[in-house]
Amino acid sequence: PRPPLYLVHGGGLHVLFYQTLVKHFRPDQPLFALQARGLDGSSPPLESIEEMAFHYLSEILEVNPEGPFCLAGYSLGGIIAWEMAAQLLKFGKPVGLLALFDAVASEGPLGKSNGHFKKRLKKLGYNVSLLWKNPAEAIKYKSHVLRYNLQHRLGKMKFGYFDRRKNRIEEGFIPYGKEVYEKSLEAYAKYCLQPLDVQVDLFKAREQMFWLEDPETLGWSKFARKGVRVHEIGGNHLTLFEGKNGQTIAATLQQLLDELYFGKENDLKMESK
Repeated sequence: PRPPLYLVHGGGLHVLFYQTLVKHFRPDQPLFALQARGLDGSSPPLESIEEMAFHYLSEILEVNPEGPFCLAGYSLGGIIAWEMAAQLLKFGKPVGLLALFDAVASEGPLGKSNGHFKKRLKKLGYNVSLLWKNPAEAIKYKSHVLRYNLQHRLGKMKFGYFDRRKNRIEEGFIPYGKEVYEKSLEAYAKYCLQPLDVQVDLFKAREQMFWLEDPETLGWSKFARKGVRVHEIGGNHLTLFEGKNGQTIAATLQQLLDELYFGKENDLKMESK
């Protein structure tokens, strides 16, 4: 009976990274994850953020036509979740929750946000500062990002999952990931954010490993007309869901979902007492 939470994939395009997060929710909390189309090779990838949002919403509306619609997305997935919220509002559907995990907003086409010369200088200065303050962590983070991008461009999209039968993490590669990854990059680059009458719950990594024009709200204060609630989480962009970080995110999201549900269902509120 609780409102389901829909989790949108990040730049990795699959949803297995959410497994460290979802185990911390209540057992009766419905959770669904939306994976990029085309990873199994059975259908072509989608070519724009608008198409991705429409496709995912069509899947959701088939099983939940009335809502409320609670959306969450990590990085690229946060941008897709934003567009899903925009289309829901256009359809006259209620957006109960819009949670963004370390997603960054900027004006104009997102792919050109770092093209300005002054911004490039600031980015370079920030990276130098990171190397000076914490060289080990900075090198570890930057090398991971470079390796990740290279693997995706070579078509070796990596994934891992915990196999309970073997009691260990199994890893592998998604064979059809290269084309989907490239289309996702193109879609992200040409997408332009538009302001919406929504409130954003922003889960922001405490350790920022890249330069941000707006380190407080990651740019969302310019777009979320009903405000931004910031939840600062330990770790960096890559470790946001690990260990206690994931537990903290899940506990906060569960509280927000409970507040949304109990506000509508007084009889369940009485039962919980």
